[in-house]
Amino acid sequence: MPTVRNQDGTHDVYLPRLDQFTTAEDAARELYKGVSQAALVHGGYAMLETPEDGEFGFSVRWQEGPHQWSHAYIVCDGATAPEFTTHADSAITVRFTDITFH
Repeated sequence: MPTVRNQDGTHDVYLPRLDQFTTAEDAARELYKGVSQAALVHGGYAMLETPEDGEFGFSVRWQEGPHQWSHAYIVCDGATAPEFTTHADSAITVRFTDITFH
């Protein structure tokens, strides 16, 4: 299970595995739900940004959450799948992009 540390570095924050999803959108929505629930306990708030918002792909942002959480998350086992990529767009944002095969 992907795990990051809370703001103080004193507790583990467990976030959902995403490797069972086949689209960037589904994975981003699942992570958004996980970050929203974690934010209730650890502070901050979650935001989901979509292509309709002018974004490239789907992004999950944890405002006022743990420092560098996105960098820690993307290297965890289960944070990606063959059908989409994840990368840390910033210290607080994970971006999901579908991989299309032609």
